[in-house]
Amino acid sequence: MLASAREAFPGSIALELQAAVLDFGTSEFSASLRERLPADRGDLYAARALLRISRLSEAAELLERLEGDPVVPVANDARRELYQAFMAAGQHREALRLVARAYRQNERLHSIFQLEPLLDTIEQSAEAPSFDEIALSICYHVVNRFGGDKRIGAQADAAEEFVFSRQVELPSQLDLTSLESEQELLPLFLDQVCVPAVLDKFMAIESVNQVEIERLGICRILSEIDTINRQQYLDEIREITRRRVVRERFEQVERTKIYVDTEGVKRQAEKSLRDNYQRFAIAQSEEANASERLEMVRRVQELLADVQTDGLKIHFQDLPANEGEQIFDRLVKELMGLLISSQEYGLEAYLSTRVRHGTMGNQLRSAFELQSLLTQSDNGQYQPDSHWANTLSLEPYYGGTWLAERLAKFSEELDGVIENLVRRRVQVRSEATPEGLFVFQSFNYDVVRLQAEITSETSFESFMDKVIEQFWTVLEYTLDHVRRYIEEDFVAAVHALTDDLEKDVVREITWANISPLRDAMLPREPRCRSTWRTWRIGLPSHEIWNGQTMSSVLPSRWRRKASGSAIRA
Repeated sequence: MLASAREAFPGSIALELQAAVLDFGTSEFSASLRERLPADRGDLYAARALLRISRLSEAAELLERLEGDPVVPVANDARRELYQAFMAAGQHREALRLVARAYRQNERLHSIFQLEPLLDTIEQSAEAPSFDEIALSICYHVVNRFGGDKRIGAQADAAEEFVFSRQVELPSQLDLTSLESEQELLPLFLDQVCVPAVLDKFMAIESVNQVEIERLGICRILSEIDTINRQQYLDEIREITRRRVVRERFEQVERTKIYVDTEGVKRQAEKSLRDNYQRFAIAQSEEANASERLEMVRRVQELLADVQTDGLKIHFQDLPANEGEQIFDRLVKELMGLLISSQEYGLEAYLSTRVRHGTMGNQLRSAFELQSLLTQSDNGQYQPDSHWANTLSLEPYYGGTWLAERLAKFSEELDGVIENLVRRRVQVRSEATPEGLFVFQSFNYDVVRLQAEITSETSFESFMDKVIEQFWTVLEYTLDHVRRYIEEDFVAAVHALTDDLEKDVVREITWANISPLRDAMLPREPRCRSTWRTWRIGLPSHEIWNGQTMSSVLPSRWRRKASGSAIRA
């Protein structure tokens, strides 16, 4: 039929082209027909014909010229054919770079390549992978981005090995002057491959802090070498810096230790509880069956002790007790009450004098005050301040008055969030303070276990030490609740206020350079270390950790490297 059509229409280019395509694999593309086609299409068909007769290098030479063709369909067809040529010739490095270049030009072009078979071939090859090839990690990124992070570990390995091949350990340390051949792909490598989730797997990085510092360095490099997207990198720098500043403020709180004056509590207990303890010791020596009952209750307690409620461990109420056990139960709860609520020596005393009425509120405000973002309050009325209006050269009628009043509003809102934390939340929860974060009433203390360790020979001093140890254990649980509120609710509230302020400023003041003000919203160095270190609750001179006498509340943070080893962050 095709032959008949060609006879009927001897001058038809379309019919001649169809016949030539059918001959692919037997001969070269017709030179005369190629001359009659547009140059780019003629080269493309000629390259396809060469591929079919395994003249791969000649085909690749033609297709590489077409990769940058201004006609998009032609360029994409050339890329697809060139990729197949490289794969057939085993030129894996060239195939990787082709994919990376295409992805950099248009991210949607990833779909024209069958990339996973190429990566499988590289991984299964007896030869070492092309780790010194920047495009390898980029291709892993493409697969992860559009395939669900299946090879994130391989992406990290490829990125790190590329960096190693340049005699450094981290991307921010790369010598840009020695990477002239990689200038086309380097921005893509730094921007999309070397993201925090990948940097976290680098052997030279041991903590979240180091991940963020490295990413900041990368973004600064990108802002210099990729000027078209500079604002994107500057925005990322601002966001990372914002997170770091807020987190550092509260990590300083977590680096402190909680103190309660247990020696003072012991002196109080000596006066109020010793006689009752002696009554308990006498009752215990007279109760021959008490130990058998305690053993039975202890076994039940062990079965039920791991139940969790709202993140707090609950110890179930004991079975009905005899007189000695009832006395012991009261002793434990009264001593716990002194440790928690003593207005002279307990936890509540510290929270009142050192936190709620101490420096915590001022410390939280200080980072903003140092940047002149907060205004003064006069009898509850926050006064407009012209500092930033003058700094930005804003006339009162042209943004200056608005900015001064907006900062006064921000000051009032921020103080409200801080006041809520310091005055209402940093409390031992009770009927009078239902929003207190220090929750103790949910615990039925492990009285049975304590009593099982007490004999008629145990001194009152040893009894107090055991209860104090139990107090620190319970305090660790309730501190988790405090940390979660600070890290989630409070930080989110502060973020929301600063974000709203920045959005309002950007929207309202469009004619002036507001960069200094936006930068001031991100104080770069924590300026409150010495004051934060004073927020400590508890014993002035003894430490309790795993049975000693003072409890550090800094939570252990662990991160696991790809190799499986645990590293303290």
